[in-house]
Amino acid sequence: MCGIQRIDQSVEVLRRPDAAHYSGLLRCRAKACPSCVAVRRLKTAEEIAKVAELARGAGQHLYLVTFTLRHGLNMTLEKTGHGIRTAWRTMLQGRWWQTFKAKFGGLNFCVGEEMTHGAAGWHPHLHALFFVPRELSLGEILDARSDLFERWAEIIAEQLGEACEPLPGPGVDFRPANCAEYLAKLGLELSSAGTKERGIEGNAAGRSPLELLADWLASPVDAITGELDMSRAEFKLYREFERVMKGKKDHSWSTGLRDFRDEAKAAIKAEQLAETELIADIPAETWRQLCELASSPRIELLEVAEQLGRAGVLDWIGRKLGDDHRRDVLKWSELTRTPKPPRKQRPPSPYALYRAEQKAAGTG
Repeated sequence: MCGIQRIDQSVEVLRRPDAAHYSGLLRCRAKACPSCVAVRRLKTAEEIAKVAELARGAGQHLYLVTFTLRHGLNMTLEKTGHGIRTAWRTMLQGRWWQTFKAKFGGLNFCVGEEMTHGAAGWHPHLHALFFVPRELSLGEILDARSDLFERWAEIIAEQLGEACEPLPGPGVDFRPANCAEYLAKLGLELSSAGTKERGIEGNAAGRSPLELLADWLASPVDAITGELDMSRAEFKLYREFERVMKGKKDHSWSTGLRDFRDEAKAAIKAEQLAETELIADIPAETWRQLCELASSPRIELLEVAEQLGRAGVLDWIGRKLGDDHRRDVLKWSELTRTPKPPRKQRPPSPYALYRAEQKAAGTG
């Protein structure tokens, strides 16, 4: 069970400056799991922000590019979602893309897919962050947007038909951007979906899958069974998203950003290790009884850890389960006052060693 089942002898409560979290729990890693989505979004946002910071320091310039298509109520997410992903892969193939990159002296990217549902049905679109080695003039930006649109419209018409062919205005957008704008476009800002400003029918661009799920969970329960109605449109749409996204990647990166990503991941790990504080180490039996409480107070425990620290967590456990469990947690935590060391890493592959040698020699 995601976020509940232990995979270690105990469950650690760890605190960083921005939030508290658990360690030692099983994660299903499903694309549609709300708990795993939150964790994955946070990690993705941290990596993108750090890569963008390193790239800017190396003289790279960032541009936000959005690719959309026309859609209708009779089009399924499976059709449009598969079509837009295939169109992106097709655009990266062949001589056209190589010629387009050469205009700017090289180009790398990070691209993510966003899906929303509105009055016209599912609306999948791509947000790409382009890394360009020089600053582009206004004329070059307009020319790049025109070239991308012509190629994108051609591919979409081939993949999905003329009914989905994008319009000249919103079909492709190309503009200078910072990392914060890109993260906001993908909904990766560190705020819950429910805090976004929404109108009567949801956001202007439609509701995200997590907003659909939140609306279903907030719907009235059945008067007889006391359960939520699984025939509601929000639930069916979320299940459609879950089925379509199974096994799909959230983001893809060009290979030219590999060195920046490796450096970013190492920097993030070092920062997290330096900032992480062990608040409590909860033994197996205490964790089992916490999960069996009717109120399911696992989120409340994290809030206590964030605000009150170690003493607050111990008092909270004493009130919920009794002094015996409070003493067990105190005794167990005293044995492990520092976070567990990271798991042993696999040895680098021959290719990674080759790349490291090239970089050291200045030829990579």
